Amino acid sequence: MKQLTGFGITHQEDDQFLLRLEDDGGGVVEYRASAEQVDAVIDALDDLLSEFEEDAFEVEGGDGGRPGQA
Repeated sequence: MKQLTGFGITHQEDDQFLLRLEDDGGGVVEYRASAEQVDAVIDALDDLLSEFEEDAFEVEGGDGGRPGQA
């Protein structure tokens, strides 16, 4: 499986976005996407990361805050 090493998102003239993904082998793939599609990707990533953060920063018997937070 290839490893993601870089990405970029740019706005195009026709209200589309260009998503550019780079892999560890130097390969580049570009996708055109609508604003709604980009928003859906952002929401999906945010949901996934929120679940991960809840598990990763769970504190036993604490106040639910992250370690190091006052």
